[in-house]
Amino acid sequence: MKINDTARIYRLQAYQNAERAREEKGAAAAGSQRDGVTISPLALEMSRGEDPAVRAERLEAVKESIQNGTYQVDLQKVAEKLYESFMR
Repeated sequence: MKINDTARIYRLQAYQNAERAREEKGAAAAGSQRDGVTISPLALEMSRGEDPAVRAERLEAVKESIQNGTYQVDLQKVAEKLYESFMR
């Protein structure tokens, strides 16, 4: 009677080695992929459309009016912009 069937052990080891090789190959392929960011044409246009000094001045005026409690939201404009964004 044979207790240790070495042929089965070798087949198992060959299978495990093949699995490890496949996993390492997959990890190497995943490591070579890169994340990326794309900026839409609309975002590029918006970023170039205004002088930074003018924007900073306008932003400061808005901050002051919020702190003073005098900032008013134009609900009509908000509704129009929401409608435009949903209809695209």
